[in-house]
Amino acid sequence: MVVQLVKQVRSVIISHCIALFQAFSGTQNVSSQQKDEAWRVNVRIQGCDLDHGYLCGTMEALNVPMADTPVVTFWEGEIVDTKNYTFFTGKWGATSEDDIKHWTKFPSFSPLLSQVEVDGGKSLNLSNYPYIFMRWKEQYFVNVGTDCGLTIAGFYYVCFSCSDGSINGFYYDPNSSPFQKLELKSTNEGRLGFSFSSYELHCPSDCLLSSGREVFSIHIRAFTIDRGSDMEQRKLATGAHPAIYLVIVVEGPVLLPPGRLDGTQVILVNNCEESIWPGILGGAGQTTLKDGGFHLNSGEEIVLDVPDKWSGRIWGRQNCHFDGNGKGKCDTGNCGGQLQCRGLGGEPPATVVEMTLGSSTSPLHFYDVSLVDGFNLPVSMKPVGGGVGCGIAQCEVDLNICCPSALEVKSGDKVVGCKSACLALQSPKYCCTGQYADPKTCKPTVFAHLFKAICPKAYSYAFDDSSSLYTCRAPRYLVTFCPPK
Repeated sequence: MVVQLVKQVRSVIISHCIALFQAFSGTQNVSSQQKDEAWRVNVRIQGCDLDHGYLCGTMEALNVPMADTPVVTFWEGEIVDTKNYTFFTGKWGATSEDDIKHWTKFPSFSPLLSQVEVDGGKSLNLSNYPYIFMRWKEQYFVNVGTDCGLTIAGFYYVCFSCSDGSINGFYYDPNSSPFQKLELKSTNEGRLGFSFSSYELHCPSDCLLSSGREVFSIHIRAFTIDRGSDMEQRKLATGAHPAIYLVIVVEGPVLLPPGRLDGTQVILVNNCEESIWPGILGGAGQTTLKDGGFHLNSGEEIVLDVPDKWSGRIWGRQNCHFDGNGKGKCDTGNCGGQLQCRGLGGEPPATVVEMTLGSSTSPLHFYDVSLVDGFNLPVSMKPVGGGVGCGIAQCEVDLNICCPSALEVKSGDKVVGCKSACLALQSPKYCCTGQYADPKTCKPTVFAHLFKAICPKAYSYAFDDSSSLYTCRAPRYLVTFCPPK
C-alpha cells in the first residue's frame, strides 16, 4: 500500500501546480511589434488528466476590436512530460525548428535546450522542475461563429511557473503575426491561491488517493527558496531557478462520496445563441444528476461528475420561463412544468443524448444521439483526452429548417421542433413496437431516411444501431448543444 501511495503522491506533486477550475487573467499581445495592442484574456482549467498529459479549458478574449461581445473558445492542451509528449510538436504545421524558436523565448527553457535538440527532451526528468511546459490548441468557438474575424488555426506554447502561478505563452500560426505573447496570473476564482513566496493547495476531493477500499486525503504546503538569499539556500537550490519544497500530509482513511473517485466527467457546453435548460434523466435506479435540470446561458459550460455504471439521457429545453419556485414551461423538452425534472422525462420532440457508462471492471462506455423522439436542438457528444475505439455521436444540423410540414412543432410562427414518424403517427409500424419490435419487420420510414441523410451520426429510428451507437474508453466527454458545423 505504501508503494502505491508514493506513486500517487508523485502525481499529486505535479498536480499541485495546476488544479481543476483554476482561473487565470491577463493579456495577449496581438502584435509582437506593438506592445500596447493587447486583449484582456481570462482562462479557466476545465479538465486535467496527468496520467495522459492532458488538460482542457476555456479562453475568453475581451475588448476584441472586431467582436461586440467577449469571444470564448474551448481549448485542449498537451503537458510536456516526456512520457506522453515531448518538446517537439509534430503537428499543427510546426516543425522542430519552429518548436525550438518558440521554446527558447522562455528563459526557463535554457537549461533544457541542449538535450531537447538531441531527442526532443525524451531523456529529461522534469518531475521536480519548477516549470511546466504545455501546448494549448483552441478547438472551436463557444459563443460566436467562425466568421467573427478571429482565427484559431494556430496554437500556444505555454510555460507555467510553479513558484508564483504565472503563465507565459507565445502563439504560433504561420499566417498570423509571430510571437504574440500571452501573460496570465492566477486569480482567486479557482482552487488555488498563490502568494509571492508560498502557497497552499486546498485539496478537496481532487486530492483523494485510494489503496484498495481505503481512501486517503492529501494536503500539500509548498514553499519556494530564492537562490540569492544565502549560501545554504544556494546549496539547496541546484538549478537556475527557485527551488520548490513540499510538505505533504496524508490523512485517512476517509470515506469518499459514492461515485466520485472512479466515475467519468461529462462537460455540457451551450454553444447556442440563446439560453437552454438541460434536462437529465437517470435510468431505472440511477442517480438523477443536478436534480434533473438547470439553466445554462449562451457560452456557458458545466462539469458533471458521473458515477460508474450510470445510464441515462440528457436533452436541451428551449425558451423556458420559471417562477421563483421553479414552476413554469418550456417550448420544447418540457418535464412536468418544472425547472428540475426530478425523475421526469422530457416531452418530445427533443434531441436526446443517451449513455451507459462502464466501470473499472467493464470499462467500455456506450453513447448515442437519438432522433427517435424527434428533434429540437443540434447536439453532439464526443470524448476528450483521447480514448480507445471512439467516435462522435451528433446531429449538428438544424433539422427544424427542413422539417416536413406534417412533422413541425411551432411556437407562434417559429418552428421549434420536428416530430419523428413514430411521434406523429403513433403507430406500432413506425414506433417499432408490438409485432414490429424486430429489426426484420420494422424498417426506416421516408422521414427516417431524411433524418439519416442530414444527420448520419444520429439514431434515426429504433433499430439504427449499426451506424449510430458509439463505444469508447475515455475519462471525460463533451456534450455540446449547437455544436460547430
